[in-house]
Amino acid sequence: MIMTKLQEALQLIEQLSPEDKLTIFAQLSTIIFQQEEGEGGIVKTEGICGGSARIANTRIPVSGIVESKRLGMTDEDFDHP
Repeated sequence: MIMTKLQEALQLIEQLSPEDKLTIFAQLSTIIFQQEEGEGGIVKTEGICGGSARIANTRIPVSGIVESKRLGMTDEDFDHP
């Protein structure tokens, strides 16, 4: 079976230390933050969620998603409130 670039990247990321994973997360966040507000992605806006990183066009803080995943929530859990 041929793996996609994303599948290859995810396999490599699984093998990294928590510190290296955090570095990758920070670098991806920097790329995503460069998007304009109307384009989606992750944004920071003074006065919304205390200026913390959040999902664009929502009040969902990135930190809440990261913490939920750390505590064991799956993607399916996020689909069912």
